[in-house]
Amino acid sequence: MMFLYLIFTMLVGSIMIVGILAMLILGLLERYRKKDNTFLPKVMTVAAGFIAGMVLAWIVAVFDMNWPLPFWETVYASGHSELYGHAMEHSSETIVLFVMFGGNIAALVTLISLWLTGVCRARRINIA
Repeated sequence: MMFLYLIFTMLVGSIMIVGILAMLILGLLERYRKKDNTFLPKVMTVAAGFIAGMVLAWIVAVFDMNWPLPFWETVYASGHSELYGHAMEHSSETIVLFVMFGGNIAALVTLISLWLTGVCRARRINIA
């Protein structure tokens, strides 16, 4: 069952990474087409959303799942079963995927909110 969870997480994460890259490429094309000067702040906002999602997922992993290792040691343990043992390697791989998945979800939410904000501004809809 855990194997299916890992495959599902990797598949969804890969789709989100491709989606984020596609939206950034479309944003670049829009920037050159419309001479938009707000492209760099938008990219920085998406990056900040990705980092915030990763931090939030790490906090959930540490406090809710009682994970004992620090972040960089978890990343190192996810590839070194001879040092940490197979069970710890498998668990750390799951935690790293969980953190990356949280970052992808937050970046996607940030992209959608930026897009909706642009749509509302283009149509002159009052948000609040």
